[in-house]
Amino acid sequence: MDQYLAAWRACRAQRERMLAAAVLLVLAAVACRWAILGENVPPAGPVTRLAWLLTAVQADVLVVGALLLVGVLVAPALPAGWARQVWGAVWMALALVLLMTGFANIFAVEILGGPVTRDWIRYSDIGNTDVILDSVLFLATPSRLGLLAAGVAVFVLGARALPALVPSPEARRMVPVVGLALVTLPVFVPADRLGVPEGRLANPVLALALSYLDPGGFPLGEVAGDTAPRDPPDMGRADLIPRPELPDGAIRNVVVIAIDAVSTRYIEGFGGEYPITPNIRRYQAQGMTFDNAYAHVPASNYFLVTLLAGMVPELTPDSMTYAYEALELPTLSGALAARGYRTGFFNSSDNRFQNTETFVRQAGFGLVRDYRDWDCDQGVYETEGFADSFLNTSNDHCTVDAITGWIAEAPDDPFFVVMRTGMSHYPYYPGENPQRFVEDDTLNNYLNAIRVSDAAFGQLMGWLEAEGLADETLVIVLGDHGEAFGEHGTHGHASGIYEENVHVPLLFVNPVAFSGERVAQIVGLSELAPTMADLLGLPPSPRWQARSVFAPGRSDGVMLFSPWNGFLIGFRQGDRKFIYNGNTDESWLFDLAADPGETVNLVADDPEADAAARQLVADWVAYHTGWVARVIGGQVTPTSAAPVPEGPGELVLWATGTYYETPPEADIYLDGAYLGRATVSQAPSNAGGAVPAEQVVAAVAGFRFDIPEIRCATRVEIRFLNDAWAGEGQTGDTDFYIAGLEVAGQGYAPAQVRPLTERAGGLRDGYFVLWRNGAAALDLYVPPECVTERLAAGAPADAEGVPGE
Repeated sequence: MDQYLAAWRACRAQRERMLAAAVLLVLAAVACRWAILGENVPPAGPVTRLAWLLTAVQADVLVVGALLLVGVLVAPALPAGWARQVWGAVWMALALVLLMTGFANIFAVEILGGPVTRDWIRYSDIGNTDVILDSVLFLATPSRLGLLAAGVAVFVLGARALPALVPSPEARRMVPVVGLALVTLPVFVPADRLGVPEGRLANPVLALALSYLDPGGFPLGEVAGDTAPRDPPDMGRADLIPRPELPDGAIRNVVVIAIDAVSTRYIEGFGGEYPITPNIRRYQAQGMTFDNAYAHVPASNYFLVTLLAGMVPELTPDSMTYAYEALELPTLSGALAARGYRTGFFNSSDNRFQNTETFVRQAGFGLVRDYRDWDCDQGVYETEGFADSFLNTSNDHCTVDAITGWIAEAPDDPFFVVMRTGMSHYPYYPGENPQRFVEDDTLNNYLNAIRVSDAAFGQLMGWLEAEGLADETLVIVLGDHGEAFGEHGTHGHASGIYEENVHVPLLFVNPVAFSGERVAQIVGLSELAPTMADLLGLPPSPRWQARSVFAPGRSDGVMLFSPWNGFLIGFRQGDRKFIYNGNTDESWLFDLAADPGETVNLVADDPEADAAARQLVADWVAYHTGWVARVIGGQVTPTSAAPVPEGPGELVLWATGTYYETPPEADIYLDGAYLGRATVSQAPSNAGGAVPAEQVVAAVAGFRFDIPEIRCATRVEIRFLNDAWAGEGQTGDTDFYIAGLEVAGQGYAPAQVRPLTERAGGLRDGYFVLWRNGAAALDLYVPPECVTERLAAGAPADAEGVPGE
């Protein structure tokens, strides 16, 4: 021991250099975390921000502390002379590795959402020298390399100079105390209270090491037990909605008008600020307004299943309208047809979309029509893009003309009609004589499209009144799902289950039954089929999942899911809104009463509520999976019900583009693993002038990439590499157009792609276009089994305190 203590004193200079290097590493870690977490740092004073950052770097500090501890303890145990000098050099090299790894982690998190791990290296085809060089060159820009070189120089010189700047032996002895305080202080504040995803806080060296020590993924867990419960989890009981008192047979007919892609925020009388729906506002006086109605899934054909079959659709990315060769569901339309009702389905758009025509015929509609079946003087709007198949639509007034003409053929016979509009679906057809409501042309076209749909609703109501049919006809006008315009960083409707995606207008109109009532209770669109049967005086099907909105003991909540932008599933219960992402294991909890814009995630403040909400979701998934299996038992197994894909697979990217100097190129990654490069060599040149749309379509090519392991894959990334622009006023521009993707046999549309690099790309003419160097991502569908595995890590089977109990 005396010999070791003597060696300890002899190593003082080396020890002080190591301590100085460790202090510099901590400062570098703070700087790197600031670069990673800049948008997450709370708006506060400098002291609060520093404390927050020190908490955020605790993993980095622990790694630095471990390196420092090993360095100062090993040196005295070595022989004096060259052995200690070599150890000092090795230790400094390890410190430089930490420094450079921390710097590189800034860009790894930007692209991968977290640090590099074993799986990324395993699947990155690292033996391909050209591939790895391409990846390095993509990230290692001259400015970044220069910044890293400057950082290394400051670190090396600082580690030697810093000890000499400390003025006295007494002050030098305080350096370890201060260093120890800086190292240990953040440890006492749990990092999970910062409200930042774990991957953005993980130390890159520690994460890489742990990924090799524990290569297993999420454990297989039966969160809700081995059997599927026959009853849904308890979400509390809603207050009773009074049923109107009606004599038998008072309502004989039903018309449902589903306005495509509209949330409550754009409808007057539901909180909308634009003067585009005067008819909906006017007919609220003889109707019942539901202020808290929700589409379970933000997709049109999922809505059809919900509307007609009184159920929440299967938890898959494949609509039940086409996932089965022949699907027999207990539908309201089928029940009414069996009772002698005339049943008609009228679509302003194309019934070939997702097998709509076959599905609605099987659902019991005797007449099925779309825009191809009538002439339209007001206009038929067509699209030409590669990815816009079946988006053509006619003016909604023409659809109403077709409906009234059909009803007029036998007006004394009871009828059930469903009308689906199309103008408010992307690319948003504004109709004749559009008005200017906002400066943004896209949003303005959308608002004008809704204005036309509202006018068509008014046209139908006027005709029913003129024909003496209004008193005996229930007219339901609603949004089949919502539409996002960047509120939470996404556009379109299927990319989330925030309020803009799923909170929809719902209005019952009948001058005999209603007189301006408003309903605050939460309702799901799956409750419409049993409610319509209720008001018609018909018994509900025992195979319907939902109940009438007027039934006592209804649930005080509604389940929501969207499996296209990550597997998103959640619920609205009272004022609480919960969203879980099965791809990332992230969750969000909102108080809609205090935060209607869903901007403040309460998960970090209430981990018990988060755990209970996860458990409720897990229980509901188990219940719903079993319920669907019972309802469709014995029928053709859909492709979406197949076992979770495992083993090797294939990714197919359909792409086109334009080029100015070189054909557009992009590197393709799956969950951080490099798959290969797509070069659209046949892309037309726009150097001499604008390129016609048909040339862009003609250049579409398929690029196929092998995937070593497909099980539970979550994200595809497309990184555009070679943007070139001729300059202001010139047409020359190299852009990369994504026309669609297919992964493990599952297809994905351009609208499901989202930008990762700000202002680098977006939807254009039916494609997702990358017009600047940067990255875009596609979150893949995650099978329920994979979601269960992720939930098992965060929602223990014995979790208690389900909200509402």
